Order: sequence, then structure tokens, then C-alpha cells
Amino acid sequence: MEDKTLSGKGKGSISPNYYVSPEFPNKILTIKTEKEPYEIDKILDNDIETKISVYEDRANGWFLDFARKLTKETNSEFVVLMICVNYLEGNQQFREGRTSLKRESTEMLKRALKRVLSEVEENAINLFIDKVRHGLSHDGMTRRGALLRYGLGVVCFTFTIDNEEWIELDPSLFLKEVQRDFEEYICILRNKENKVERENFEKHYKERYESPDI
Repeated sequence: MEDKTLSGKGKGSISPNYYVSPEFPNKILTIKTEKEPYEIDKILDNDIETKISVYEDRANGWFLDFARKLTKETNSEFVVLMICVNYLEGNQQFREGRTSLKRESTEMLKRALKRVLSEVEENAINLFIDKVRHGLSHDGMTRRGALLRYGLGVVCFTFTIDNEEWIELDPSLFLKEVQRDFEEYICILRNKENKVERENFEKHYKERYESPDI
């Protein structure tokens, strides 16, 4: 019978609720207590079902859960938006089963945005990428021509001032669309009939995020 305690030596968190340890090679653990020696709740095979659970736990526990809480805070628009933008390309790579190649990042991001914001016109998608995503990623701030506001009523809309196109966004509504997209993706992954989607997910997980000795 496997010992269900863990000394903590080499214990590493791979998500808020999942751990790995050299004491249990090729296994994923959940822990009952955070006091050493740790009492193990479950010892899981490192299979695709566990990987899906880890990915879901990472996205929610490290990012989306905090974003939802932050929407209630004053001046949180930029942080919420950054969390949402961070989701897009990363999730698209799982869907396509590969890491975006050099100079391909924008096109992969656009495919993600067209799915998440399916009712938004392409002009708004292009403005979002240029003024929001590229601004946050490269400049640390949205670029001129982007405005953020809670209570907008729509995720985003565009307008023109002195022949310059602007985009205004509601990060809280954008977050809802991201959350919907993520939950739908997890449902797709848990359906074993979706073989291509599951294969793509596992391929990218192994290549990009999994330690070779897990």
C-alpha cells in the first residue's frame, strides 16, 4: 500500500491545487494539509484527464478567479484586461497543438479574438490587437486610441476622433466572454469523442509545460 504522506522535499506546485514530487514519480498529487509532513488526498496518474484538471486549475486559480474579484475594485480595469489578454494566445496554442512561431503571434491572437468576440467586427479586432494587446505587451500600457470603462453595456465599440480610430472596452464584459470561452473549451476536452482537440491539447501541454521527469 502506497504511503499517503509526503515529506515536502522536492514538492512543487504545478497549479493551486496540484503538486508533483520525486517521491511519487510520474504522479500528480493533491494535498489535504499544508503542514509538513503533508497528508496526500489523491495520487493521480499523469494522464490527459489529470492534465486537463491541472490546466483548468491553473487558469482559474492563478488568473481568472482573481480577475473576477478585481472587477469589484476601483481602478482595476487594466489588471483585469491584462489577465484576459494573457489568456488568448496561450489558449489558442492549446487548441492548435503547437507554440506560435516567430512573427506568427499576431495571427494566432487574431484567431482567438475572432472566436471569443465572434460578434465584433474585424476592424475592432485589429484595433484591439494594435492598441490594447501590443500596447500592454510591448509598452506596459494601452496605446493612444484605447479607452477602458466598466459599465459600458457592450464589450467594445469603435469611433473616430479627428480621423483617428479609437476603441473603448469594458474589461468586465470581456472577462465574461473569456470565461465562457474557457469553460466551453474545458467541456470540449472532457468529451472523449473530441479526439483531435484532446490530442492537440496534450501535445502542447507535453511540449511546452511538462517537465520531462514528471
